[in-house]
Amino acid sequence: MLLYISILIAILSVILTLYNWKINKTALYLSFLFLIFSTCSLAHYFTFYGKSAFWLAIFFSHFSPLWLLLGPLLYFYVRGTLLDRQGLSWSDGWHFIPAVIHFVNVFPYLREPFAYKLQLAESIINNLEVVRKLSLNLLYSINFSFIERPVLLFVYVLFSLRILLGHRPSKLKNSTIPFKQHRITYYWLMLLLTTVLIIAVNFFLLSISLISQVDAITGASVNLPTHYIAGIALFTMVGSLLLFPQILYGIPTYLNINPEAEQTLTYYNIKTISPLPNNAIENNSEDPFIKLAASITNYLENEKPYLNNKFSFTDLSIALKAPQHHLLYCFNNILKIKFTDLRTNLRIDYAKEILINGEAEKLSMDGISNKVGFSSRSTFYTAFKSATGFTPKEFILNLKSMQTS
Repeated sequence: MLLYISILIAILSVILTLYNWKINKTALYLSFLFLIFSTCSLAHYFTFYGKSAFWLAIFFSHFSPLWLLLGPLLYFYVRGTLLDRQGLSWSDGWHFIPAVIHFVNVFPYLREPFAYKLQLAESIINNLEVVRKLSLNLLYSINFSFIERPVLLFVYVLFSLRILLGHRPSKLKNSTIPFKQHRITYYWLMLLLTTVLIIAVNFFLLSISLISQVDAITGASVNLPTHYIAGIALFTMVGSLLLFPQILYGIPTYLNINPEAEQTLTYYNIKTISPLPNNAIENNSEDPFIKLAASITNYLENEKPYLNNKFSFTDLSIALKAPQHHLLYCFNNILKIKFTDLRTNLRIDYAKEILINGEAEKLSMDGISNKVGFSSRSTFYTAFKSATGFTPKEFILNLKSMQTS
């Protein structure tokens, strides 16, 4: 089970990285955390249960410097989510010191030829006691490094938990933070820290067993429950993200970037452009991001940037000077529509205006599709028929029949 969950987490981390590369950089810490967890789990699996010298040679010690980044990445993610803060400062550099030291420590082994590593992996598979007797490190023993990793992670979990408890929804009254999003993200962070704590304890027990066990078969059987617990904890983290994707929005804090422009904005502006029922808008009227949502709709309605076929989510973020994860929160929680769907709807509405005004007599269908922001005629036809039930030509004929009747 641990093998498959580790592979699943590695795949999920890649997906999270690709999805959040531009939208929410804080979530990248979580992606890297998952990816490193998967390498750590795979290393334990191939050490205790795997029979492949090749894969054990790949995972044994090669990724061990990264395992000391689990704690810092967890802390960066929790801190960045709670404070809506992306990026690192120079003062965060000291968090990387243990990983750098460990890299220096295992550097002699890293330089060894792969043939030697294969031979060593075969020896470990045949006799787990070989691990305790290895003297490959430069600064400190391999036994110390086994204990160092889970202990350091445990310390970071406690430190992150201390920060999280200071941001309880019941304790923090902040009108610039959506309460519902704050609450669900808070509970997610609590679940994350709890599961990482369980994993840290289990990896600590596994490391103790790896150091003390002298028989590979005995070591594998003794640590079977521990591996199951670690696997279930890892699966819980993955499942939470799949069930509650809004977790990735973090805890957005509304920043009043342009107070003068905002004075004319109310949540009723949204009704002019967003296909929302009135009660859905009113239910979000106390959300601090209702103002940003109104800014989005006003900008789209007045400037019509969607008429440019290259207009993207990034362009909208730049134009409004708002972080992309703030905009994503507005689209999903207030406007209740995807950016791409809203952009398409606006283009279709503009195309219908052109056809109703009779401009089709002056422009070809290719010209109309380009004018309203579609990159090709086929895309325009598909979107238009999906929205109206007619092709553009059928729409024109329908208009003419209505006018003559």
